[in-house]
Amino acid sequence: QNKGYKIYLILDEYDNFANNILVDYGNERYHSITHGNGFFRGFLKIVKDYSNSVIERIFLTGVSPVTMDDLTSGFNIADNYSSNSAFNNMIGFNEHEIRTLIDYYKNCTELPHSTDELIETMKPWYDNYCFSTEALKEPSMYNSDMVLYFMNRYLLNKRIPNNMLDANIRTDYNKLRHLIHVDKTFGENASVVQEIVEKGVTTGIIVDSFSAEDIIKVENFKSLLYYYGMLTINGTRGPMNILSIPNQTVREQLYGYMIDIYQQATKLSLNVDKLNFLMYDMAYEGNWEPYFNYIANQLDNQSSIREFIEGEAHIKAFILAYLGLNSYYIARPEYESNKGYADIFLQPRLLQLPDMTYSYCIEVKYAKRDADDTEIERLTADAKRQLKQYAASEWILQDKGITELKSIVLVFKGWKLVKVEEA
Repeated sequence: QNKGYKIYLILDEYDNFANNILVDYGNERYHSITHGNGFFRGFLKIVKDYSNSVIERIFLTGVSPVTMDDLTSGFNIADNYSSNSAFNNMIGFNEHEIRTLIDYYKNCTELPHSTDELIETMKPWYDNYCFSTEALKEPSMYNSDMVLYFMNRYLLNKRIPNNMLDANIRTDYNKLRHLIHVDKTFGENASVVQEIVEKGVTTGIIVDSFSAEDIIKVENFKSLLYYYGMLTINGTRGPMNILSIPNQTVREQLYGYMIDIYQQATKLSLNVDKLNFLMYDMAYEGNWEPYFNYIANQLDNQSSIREFIEGEAHIKAFILAYLGLNSYYIARPEYESNKGYADIFLQPRLLQLPDMTYSYCIEVKYAKRDADDTEIERLTADAKRQLKQYAASEWILQDKGITELKSIVLVFKGWKLVKVEEA
C-alpha cells in the first residue's frame, strides 16, 4: 500500500484442503475453520476488507462449491462463472485445437497414424464435455489433461497407449464415497449412480452452491458429480439439465465406483484379477461360459447382494460394472449408440491388442422370482431373436473389426442367473 501497488490474488484449489478436513476429520473440524471465528473464514474476511484498497482482483478456482457456500456471509463479493457460456471453450480443447496440436507434431516428426486416426481414438475416451446450457450448440470439449497424457505417451513410443486413463485424473473414490454417505443401506445416492451406469443419463438442476451439511441431498449429489466431471450437460428438460456420462474414461471410473459400492454395502467381492484371466479365454479362445458361471456362482453364494440387484435395471448395472473393468474390451451399453442395439457390446481393443479373436454382444433379460419355465423360455427366445438382428447391424460389423462375433443370452430369475446360452 505504501508503494502504491495493487495485488492480484489467485487462490487455486481453494476448496481442496477444507474438503480434505471434511473427509478426514468430519463435520465438526470442518465447521470450526469455515464458520464463526474459523481461520479460513477469517482469512477471506480480511481479503474482502482489503478489496477496496490493496487487493485489485481476486480469482479463485476449485472443484466443488461446498466450501464457498459455507463462507458466503464472510466473503459475499464473488461471482460464480463456472457455468457461464463465455468460458465454455476455455475449459478443455475443442477438436480444431487438437488437430492443430497433432499437426504441429507431425511437422516435427514422422508419426505412424494420421490426424484423423488419432482423433478417432481419443474421441470416445476424452470428448463430449459441455459446461453451459447456452453452449450446447458449440463444439464439445475434450478433457485437455487426458489429451496431453495421450500425446505424451504416443510421441514417446509412437504407438497408442495401452492404458487410455491417466492415473492422476481418477476421482478419489474414498472422498466421494464419504461425501455421499454410502452406507450399508445402499443409500439413495448410490442408487443414483446405479441409475446413471444403467441408463447413462439423469436429470437435475445444477446447484451453484450447497453447504457441507446438505451435500447428501440427491439434487446436490448430482451437482457434485457434475463438478467432479463425472457428468456433463447434454441437453435441457424444461428448467432441468439432462446430465449424461461424457465418455469412456468417466464410464470406467463409474464402473469401479459401482463395484466399490457393492463391496461396501454387501461385502460381495468378485476377484477382478480372476475375471481378467477368464476374459482372456473369452477374447482369444472364445471360451465365454466360465466367466459368466463364475459371476453366477459368486452371486449364488452371497445372499447379502440379492436385495440390491433385484430388477432389470440393477441387473444390467451390475453386469456392466464388472464387464467394464477389463483390459480387452470397451463395454459399450445400449444407450451409448441410441439405436436399439444389444444391452452390452464388448468392443475389442484392437489398437492395443490387434491379435484378438472374439467380440461379444450380450442381451440381458430379467424375470421375477416366481416366473415359470415358460416365461424363461420366452425371454430366451426373444433375446436370441434380438441378438441376430444386432449381429447383422452395420455399427456392430464395423466395430468388431476382424474378430468373430459371439452373441450371448443371460436370463436372470430374480437375482439368480438361470440361462447362459449362445444365440
